[in-house]
Amino acid sequence: MRRRKQLCAPYLRLWCSCFGLRGALPVAMALSLPRAVDGAAVPERELILVTTYVVVVFSVLVQGLTIGPLARRLAAASKRFQAND
Repeated sequence: MRRRKQLCAPYLRLWCSCFGLRGALPVAMALSLPRAVDGAAVPERELILVTTYVVVVFSVLVQGLTIGPLARRLAAASKRFQAND
């Protein structure tokens, strides 16, 4: 079986999957919840909104703090990957 040459290094796939756009879909979904259903207020809407924002901000902060160390680690992996080719 012939081994095909990889078009994209494994570290690039990891980088793209870890640091994509985060939080846009959950916030949009939380904001799309109705304020009232059949004239009755939905009390859980505010809790869902606050929880969503807290989770999104937390995940963005964690990603922001880990992007530097991960970039350095992936740069070292990149050098090893290119040396093996």
